[in-house]
Amino acid sequence: MPKCSVCTHPERERIDESIRSGEPERTIANRFGVSKASIHRHKHKHLNESASAQRDATHQDSSGSTPELPCLDVSGDGWVDGTPKREKAVVALLTEPSMGAAAEKAGISPRTLSRWIRDDCEFRSLLRSTRKAVFQRATTYLVNTTVEATETLLSVMRDEAAPASARVSASQTCLRLAVSVFGTDEIEERIELLERAVRRRNHEGR
Repeated sequence: MPKCSVCTHPERERIDESIRSGEPERTIANRFGVSKASIHRHKHKHLNESASAQRDATHQDSSGSTPELPCLDVSGDGWVDGTPKREKAVVALLTEPSMGAAAEKAGISPRTLSRWIRDDCEFRSLLRSTRKAVFQRATTYLVNTTVEATETLLSVMRDEAAPASARVSASQTCLRLAVSVFGTDEIEERIELLERAVRRRNHEGR
């Protein structure tokens, strides 16, 4: 199999940076003396594979700090032997469509499950922490896909061969995301200023 002319190019790092920046493939090809087809193949095969490997490594590194969830097993009734009923109930609440189905899955009555949710502080705390862990894992996965999503939008936006409607849609999406990020940063800055003012006031009031 012939080697990729971009992978073996002495200016590969600069080529990769140009591709990531969304520069048109033809412009990159002309500047570095390779064919547009080679740039296109490298971009969609080798560069994307490298980005995927980096995201997988990031996900593995971050997963170690996530709280462990109650364990399930594919054999038997689906539970690891010795799993406490409260942990079963927590997992069931997060995976079943209704309270009754969750109670049945956990092997308890709906009345018991309702009582735990209403009166048992430790159970509610376990439910909250487990739900938070699930949300953190989902958020981590989404964050790890943002680079690829942005590269895809920029690629479509700058692809002269793409339909005009697709390029306009990608451009609008990039603008909306940029405005959203700017707004979030501004809100966080205002919150930080308010927190500083509260701390200063509390300090002066002592």
